[in-house]
Amino acid sequence: MAHQVPSETTMEAVEQARITVDDVMKRLSAMDKSDPAARGYEKIMKKADDDLKKAELMVKEMKEKVNETGKAPARAKESINPSSGIKRALMAIQNAPKTPRTLREGKDEKVLMKAGLPKFTTTNTGLAISVTPDEVGLRIECKNVFIAGLWFVPVSQGNLVPECAMVFGVDEKFSRWRTSKYRVFGILSERATAAIQYFWSMESQAQQAVEQFLEWLALHKTVLSDVSAEDNRRLAFDASRAIFLPPCVRAFDGDKRPRHPRACVPERQERSERLQQAPQAGQPLPAQPSAAPH
Repeated sequence: MAHQVPSETTMEAVEQARITVDDVMKRLSAMDKSDPAARGYEKIMKKADDDLKKAELMVKEMKEKVNETGKAPARAKESINPSSGIKRALMAIQNAPKTPRTLREGKDEKVLMKAGLPKFTTTNTGLAISVTPDEVGLRIECKNVFIAGLWFVPVSQGNLVPECAMVFGVDEKFSRWRTSKYRVFGILSERATAAIQYFWSMESQAQQAVEQFLEWLALHKTVLSDVSAEDNRRLAFDASRAIFLPPCVRAFDGDKRPRHPRACVPERQERSERLQQAPQAGQPLPAQPSAAPH
């Protein structure tokens, strides 16, 4: 079994943790001890302080054994990491509520109630929205353009979080287990999955996140007729996919105008390649094959 000396990084982390714990304990001493929240934070920091003392003692013993024998003892199977408790305590102090509250299971997590899915069927986006037959997703239809699905996964009884989003052509079978045969909708599926995760992380409420996603998806009603905001082209050659694509990329915030994927060849490069292939002035045209004699 390999033996390792406690690294300088480990020792510095323990020392920094001690400074942080001492600082937090000073802040706690200034808080009102009658506040239930303060007592809870003090309990968390007491445990973190005890864990840190064990870590300091472990590092000290390892250093002493190394000095005595020249060999480091085997690293313990269970490493003590007090930093997680310290971080939780710091965040709790920073975001401490003015009045104490009782935490209830599922109430402080960003989840969407399964019973709330039908609310989105009346969202004013111009899209036809319905709840999927399995009742854990939304079927989103943009007439004559695409059909999309936003699926969730249950995390507890009646609570959902987003799993994926898929986009299909109107002539394709709608399923969470399939991908579109059309490249443009394949790209849009990847973007849509990233979009719901983005809005879910940015919005404070689950329902707001889904509404933001639906509004973003509704921008793609004209995906098959849009022109790029960068060069006014309807199609550009995507070198990585070897296919011409419309501008099917829109940002999640800020400027949401359509753009071509990054792998698409810029217009100036296409023009340059065409000019290179054209005959230069003063050069003879390539010889044409002569007609066969009758």
